Amino acid sequence: MMKVLEGFLSLGLLVVFWSCSHAEQQDFILLAGPLTTSQISLLDEDNAFNCGAPLPQQSRAYFLYLQSKGVTHFKVPLSWSGILPSGDPNQPHEDTVKCYKTLVQQLTESGIKPLLVLHRSAVPELFRARYGGWENPLLVQMFEQYAGFVFSTFGDLVDTFITFSHLHELHEVQLQNAV
Repeated sequence: MMKVLEGFLSLGLLVVFWSCSHAEQQDFILLAGPLTTSQISLLDEDNAFNCGAPLPQQSRAYFLYLQSKGVTHFKVPLSWSGILPSGDPNQPHEDTVKCYKTLVQQLTESGIKPLLVLHRSAVPELFRARYGGWENPLLVQMFEQYAGFVFSTFGDLVDTFITFSHLHELHEVQLQNAV
């Protein structure tokens, strides 16, 4: 029983939106986050579930399992410095872009809508060392170019983009002067 409960809880299902219409109908979205370490090891011990490495061989089966349990959306946090290591949208890391496209296609084919997150919280170290924080207009311009690249690259595959995730961390750590 405990094993079943652990398996269910490890899915990381979250109720993101819940509302009542005039007909008292309840709508909600179930969202599965990135795979946990234990889930990764079950899929393939040699691969991490990120686009810095190949996707686990069993990822498609995992997504089908999630869909069978009612998961409708999957949050995919993108790596800004992984996609554009130099910050230049004309020099993307093609393997990383291909990996994210494959991930998005697997989700879509499994009946799960991907939610692409452009930025989580911290400015990538490479860019922070060069440009500092969000108060630097050059960093803001780089983010705008990165967002444009992501929209043009994935826009035909994805309906929903989330600009910033973990806004409370952004405020606490970096945006005090930029907000």
